[in-house]
Amino acid sequence: MLTVTAVPSAHAIVLVDIFEQGSNVIATYRGSIDVTGLAAPIATTDSQNFIKPDVGHLASIAGAADAYRGTFSTPSFGAGAISNSLLRAGDSFAVIDDQIFLPSGYSGGEIEGNIIFLNQTLFTLGLDEGVFDTILPNDLVSIRIGEFAISGIVPLPASVLMLLGALGMAGLVGGRRAAA
Repeated sequence: MLTVTAVPSAHAIVLVDIFEQGSNVIATYRGSIDVTGLAAPIATTDSQNFIKPDVGHLASIAGAADAYRGTFSTPSFGAGAISNSLLRAGDSFAVIDDQIFLPSGYSGGEIEGNIIFLNQTLFTLGLDEGVFDTILPNDLVSIRIGEFAISGIVPLPASVLMLLGALGMAGLVGGRRAAA
């Protein structure tokens, strides 16, 4: 399933890539959010690290964070129920219903981090492959799952590498002939 969404003049974006790596599923996030147009933040100290695809929730929060509420909702990105993770790193970030959670005292800088779901696959977590966008008043949170995620290492097929090598050799030989 691929969802394409037009975003009117987004000033910033948070990209979330969810992909399989070895026997684990990794969710990485990076970007910034313009909080203009969202309600004043509410401080929270809940630590939670989970994914809940059936309602479009993703959370990587450790300690103090600020919850910004708006008139948006997160789309479902699968049929899976809640799956918790004990492994996370980086800044606090979450999209839950009509709220975006950001590091406490967030001032518009870049955030980044990841969550690791051990011994899981996209299938066991109930995730659909595709691109799922949450449109904020001035921004976008884009969740890219599976083959649509770009954070995972994606090797080129050997035939493409061989073709590039052959073209390079042809250019080298052609250059030598023109010089002679």
